[in-house]
Amino acid sequence: MSTQPDLSRRFLDALTAAATAHSIMLRDLGTIDDGYLASILGAIEQARGVDLPCIAYALATPLVDERIDSQTAPGAYGAPQLGRGQTDLAVTAVRLTLRDRLLTAMTQLLRLREVIEEFASSHAVTLMQTTVHAQPVQAGTLGHTAAPLIAALERGTAALSEALEEINRLPLGAGIGVGTGFAIDRDRLAELLGMPEWIDHTADAVGGTDYLLGLANGIERVAGPISRWLDELLAMMRANPEAFSLEDKWQVTEVLAPQWRASGGIAALAAHGRRVEAEAAMIRTIAQRLPWGPVPGEIGAYLPVADSAIGQLEVLMERTAYLMERALIVNRAALANRAGRDFVTAGDLADFLMIEEEIEPQAARTIAGMVIARAREAGLEASGITVEMIDTAAMMVIGREIKVEFETISKYLAPRRYIERRNQTGGPAPSAMKSWLAAAGRRRERDDQRIAEIVARIATAADLTARELSES
Repeated sequence: MSTQPDLSRRFLDALTAAATAHSIMLRDLGTIDDGYLASILGAIEQARGVDLPCIAYALATPLVDERIDSQTAPGAYGAPQLGRGQTDLAVTAVRLTLRDRLLTAMTQLLRLREVIEEFASSHAVTLMQTTVHAQPVQAGTLGHTAAPLIAALERGTAALSEALEEINRLPLGAGIGVGTGFAIDRDRLAELLGMPEWIDHTADAVGGTDYLLGLANGIERVAGPISRWLDELLAMMRANPEAFSLEDKWQVTEVLAPQWRASGGIAALAAHGRRVEAEAAMIRTIAQRLPWGPVPGEIGAYLPVADSAIGQLEVLMERTAYLMERALIVNRAALANRAGRDFVTAGDLADFLMIEEEIEPQAARTIAGMVIARAREAGLEASGITVEMIDTAAMMVIGREIKVEFETISKYLAPRRYIERRNQTGGPAPSAMKSWLAAAGRRRERDDQRIAEIVARIATAADLTARELSES
């Protein structure tokens, strides 16, 4: 996870950034001149360099304004607050703080999607049994089994992007809910803070907190599927201990049981995922109980929780990416060795009889059921089904033998052929997986481009501000 400064420091940086943008806007309108602007920007820079005491976040904005005023030239005293209040400055700082944290997390999310795509691609032909409720059901591949996580993370990206779009809107200039009597240029403010638009209702600008519900939803839409995948991975490892292993640092050992090596790292990561979901639920609970209208006094209730949830989501995504890219070791041969067991391909016997032998569906399914039941009683696997078994069942159902070729039926029930026949869009056939993953990669690149555009807008805004600071 990227190293993040203390939240109070980032909140202070956001406060002073918003105050700086507001002062530059006032100069652009001619409300203050270049001399006053230089004095105000110098005072803001000094205010930015101090440490906030351990006080409520609601009290930070008046403190910052007080320190700005104390360092401003006498003639400019009070000018930094023209056309704004302390409430709209505070909620702007909240949005800037969450926006920047969320952008870092979304970059990590796109990285995780790429890692899972690479994992799915590298295991597109790694045969395995698929299970439902821990019972073998069909032959599949490890890559196809992992691919639904890609789809879920795409939807999670969309949910977080929607939350980011809501967060990245400007409330500055709305005062404490009814605006101010001073003319301001909110388009210029939005430009200087890298925001695409400003909120067009003053009361909603400082009182609307439902964007927190969108943030909670987005976090859950990412953390939930990751946790479920980690739980499934643990189940696969328990069912196939010879097929999966982990780097040493991801395993738990015990000196009293030297032979014991457990997948503790994955279990801990799955538990961390549930913690992230719990923090997202807490965001929702707090947001649903906030009072109507401006809530500057409650910033300390929701900002730390929201910031922590985003940060813990980053940890979850970064460690999951490492797990799937490096820590998880797959023994493909051991996994493939079980792929055809437990009659997981036997479901295609009826299809074979219908397609190749042109037997009507009900009869074909009855014959297949009888053959599988006899093979089970004999302790055989699907590979042990013989022509004689099929002919015996056929005589009882349709009154004649079928005389299929043994090699033909054996190939039909082989796990690799079983998978190759499932080549519909999104199916496990290697050709279908290749096509699906290519499309997933293109969608990820489009998401990456959208994030890059937001980052570029913020960087442009930072350059504009930096030029003003250097010239003042």
